Amino acid sequence: MLQRTLLAAALAAFVMVPVGHAYVPVSSDLGPAKAYPSWPVLTAEMSALASEFKDIARLHSAGVSSKGMDLWYMEIADFENPDRIPLSAREVVYIDGGTHANEYIGVIFVMHVLRTLLRGYGSDETATWIVENRHTIILPLVNPDGSVNGVGRLNGNLVNINRNYPVGWGDVNELPVVNNPGPHPASESETRAVMGVWERYDPDYVASIHCCGNLWLYPYGMEGRDPHPDDHAVFERICDEVLADVRDSCGPIWSTIYPASGTTTDTGYELFGANSWGFEMSGRERSGFVWGPPVYTTPIEELEKESWRAIFHAFLNVEKYGAHPVAEVASVANGALTLVVRNDGWGNLSRGAIEVVDRAGMVRTARLPALAAGDETRVTIQGSFGAGEFPVQLSYQKRPLDAKIGVTNLALLVTSTASGLSASLASAAGGLPLSPASVSPESEGEPASASVPGFEAFAALAAVGVALLAARRRRPGF
Repeated sequence: MLQRTLLAAALAAFVMVPVGHAYVPVSSDLGPAKAYPSWPVLTAEMSALASEFKDIARLHSAGVSSKGMDLWYMEIADFENPDRIPLSAREVVYIDGGTHANEYIGVIFVMHVLRTLLRGYGSDETATWIVENRHTIILPLVNPDGSVNGVGRLNGNLVNINRNYPVGWGDVNELPVVNNPGPHPASESETRAVMGVWERYDPDYVASIHCCGNLWLYPYGMEGRDPHPDDHAVFERICDEVLADVRDSCGPIWSTIYPASGTTTDTGYELFGANSWGFEMSGRERSGFVWGPPVYTTPIEELEKESWRAIFHAFLNVEKYGAHPVAEVASVANGALTLVVRNDGWGNLSRGAIEVVDRAGMVRTARLPALAAGDETRVTIQGSFGAGEFPVQLSYQKRPLDAKIGVTNLALLVTSTASGLSASLASAAGGLPLSPASVSPESEGEPASASVPGFEAFAALAAVGVALLAARRRRPGF
């Protein structure tokens, strides 16, 4: 007991947590100022937001901390819209903060993203699009114990949650006073709660917000270990194009900040297949506070402009953080359908298939060849295609480590004209919007490619994968 007391005292001195920081008796929104919401304040505000925006916000508890406090998260979508895109057809964006509760700006930033989406719905074009097209999960305070125990970086068991995740647990020998990984992987209730949220929603994108290194970090934390080459190229492209102004501060955890094991970022990537990040934000205005002050006056989107830009780029483009085939009609002639399929994702397409139901009610299937980012191909499907409307489905593996099968549902509309048949594709059943292409059978002036052999095995696998998404078990992490 004495050892734990001395350890807590040493930690409090090391992380320089101001006395009484956890009980700032103010709203977390001070007009021009933004204040750190400790667990009691955050609990009250999230409950109020869920009541005020009940059509688009659902408040849940992911579980409880080691000291029994709820890990609140908000689920955001246009739930009450009768014409909404099905949640199963949307990309899932997960954001958390406060894994190190003394890194104040992480919690403030995440809460500001939450408020921006809720308060902007219906009036701000970007916020409205996100609510109507994404399934968003926001967990502002992973470590509520740290927000009230004066230790901040550690939970109530004096464990660093960001060293307690299964991937690479204990592989890096770090200073135990501030990086205690716990007695075994996922020993902490907070770690298990976050992983439970991931298991439930299967995120496509994970961002865990920290402070204050002004760094943007992707896997891995273990020295010399890199993501799958396809994913590595996507991470690097995000650094190059989204974070170009801070390019030298964007890279793998181990080489950009320091080696670390058992992190949120690595487990979100390796076990759940997400495009996974850790943001070490700037902490501008921190003055004498090592980890940033508990109150800010500059608008958060200006203060942390790089991270704000990266988060909203993900909201608007996450479907491209991997393979993402899109299709348009090239021709319909002699009963055959020819499509142009382009991979407009930033990752390579390794497996995919097209299924079309023709006039005879037959399911016609063709596999997609491997396509590098930006490449396209022609696929001709033999069948009975004439005037009418036909369902089309693109199935594909999104990312190399992701068990999720991406599905885009389309409607093929073929009409008769004086010059022949005209065809167009449009999104259906919640598929992402595509630009319809309408051409006459011979207008391209090029012969159609040879038919691609059927890929029934992959199509069957894709169908089974989609059906079992909710029930599947991830491979063991510990």
